Amino acid sequence: MKKRIVKNNIKKTLFFSYSIIFSTLFFVSILMTHNQCDHINNNLKLLHKKKYNSENRIKSLNRKKSLRINSIENIAYKQLDFIVPEPQPTIIPRSISR
Repeated sequence: MKKRIVKNNIKKTLFFSYSIIFSTLFFVSILMTHNQCDHINNNLKLLHKKKYNSENRIKSLNRKKSLRINSIENIAYKQLDFIVPEPQPTIIPRSISR
């Protein structure tokens, strides 16, 4: 009878130990996955901010470029009597098919 009780206790102890180990591994893997997702989301937000800042910088530089071109055109008009033509729209005729 004693052997049977000892054997049963060993089985219960092993089952308990394995269940604790596997549940711990499961929760650790969930936490690692969650941390990876947070890290990736933070990187995405940082990249979106960089993209937005780059777009704003490009817009600012384009505006400065157009202002400088306008100032050069004004100087050429006033001091050198140059005429700056306005750009004409491109007209593409429709092809007539019958």
